Parts: sequence; C-alpha cells; structure tokens
Amino acid sequence: MRNARALWVSAIVLFASCEQPAVEREPPPAALPFVIIDNGANPFPVEVFTSPDRHPGSLLAEAPARGRSREIEFHPAPAGFDFFPRYLVRVEGIVFPFFPNPSGSSVIVPDAGRVLVPIQGLASLVEPDAPLAAGDRAWLSIRNLSQTRVWLRIGNEVQADLSGSADGINPGQTSVFGASPGNAPRYVLEGAEERPFPGSLPGLEGGAVYVLEFFGSQVRFLRRTPITLRGAS
Repeated sequence: MRNARALWVSAIVLFASCEQPAVEREPPPAALPFVIIDNGANPFPVEVFTSPDRHPGSLLAEAPARGRSREIEFHPAPAGFDFFPRYLVRVEGIVFPFFPNPSGSSVIVPDAGRVLVPIQGLASLVEPDAPLAAGDRAWLSIRNLSQTRVWLRIGNEVQADLSGSADGINPGQTSVFGASPGNAPRYVLEGAEERPFPGSLPGLEGGAVYVLEFFGSQVRFLRRTPITLRGAS
C-alpha cells in the first residue's frame, strides 16, 4: 500500500511538470561595435569629442602622440558619425589645446566589429607659423635656479601661476604665468632681493612664450617661442 501511494505521488509530480509551459529565453543582446582613435599622423596627443563644441561631457577618448586609443564601445552609425578632435600642442613645456574649424572626421560605424577613426594631421590643416593660441595673452616660463623661493609681482600684487598657486617658485622649479602683452619691466621677481626683468627682454607680444631663468642675483632672458607648429616640441 505504501509503495502504491509513492508511485501515485510520483505520477502526479511528473504529470504536473509536463504540463508547465516552456520558458522562452530572450536572445542575448547583440554586441556593440568598437571604435579606436588613430592619432598616428600627429606628434602630440589628441582628445576626441562627439560634439562640435567639445564640451567636457562629450569627451569620448584620448589618444597618445603617434598612437591609438583604447577600444571604445560605440553605437552603430551606418550613415556616418562625426568625431571632433582637439589637438594638445606642447610649446616650451606648456600644453595649448587647439582645434581648427571645421575639423570633424566622419566615419561609418558598422553594426559590429572594430573601426579606426583616423585623426587628420594638424600640419595638413594649418600653416607652420599660424598662431595656435589667442593673441591677447603672453606666457612667462620662469625657472628658479637660486636657493630661495621667488615670486612674480606686478606693482604690489603677487601673481598666481597657471595652476592658480601664488606660493612662489621653489628652487629648481619652473612655473608658468599668463601675462598681458606690453611692457615687460613692470614685472618683478622678488626673493632675497627684488630684481626687475632684464632690459634684453622685449615688450611682451601675445601668442608667445618667454623663457627666463632666475639666479638670485640676476634674471636672464633666454628666448621667445611663438605658439605655432614650428615652435612646438
């Protein structure tokens, strides 16, 4: 009797399991394509954006000088998609972001796989001596070779460097300052002694970097480098 009841329960369970409808499984989502930024044509890094105004929220990827970015998952664009580069040109150790207009690269992105997005060489878009920075600013690159900290001052006002620091230039350090075009001698380096800029330093012109060294007893003007492709390092 007990064996008969066990067989009867097993039959009911088997029947119930056969009556349950099959569960439909959704197919896995299709893999998205990948894009790779190819910056092989430029001797400096680039940032690539998905909008022409290049606002920070549209930054897609960065690619090193003469190199490629990592793979970035993207959406298919069979009609083509515009990618907008910003070139990071280095002049006298200072990075100047630059982009010409128009400068988008339209690339067809397939439904799957990998596609290269070539970045046009900046040298093919601008002349070697064309300015790459606004002409209403000059830049002072000052290396402190003395044993004391020094500050750049105009009148009674200590100037902050490009990082926003007004703590001065430490020994062995180089700091960069934005400056208004015009008469350079109104700038003073103040440390153990106050030293005016040298008479050999020409009037500051916008769109150029002026490189100086401070020795504690003198300020030496080394060179003026225009912010151009020719002046880039």
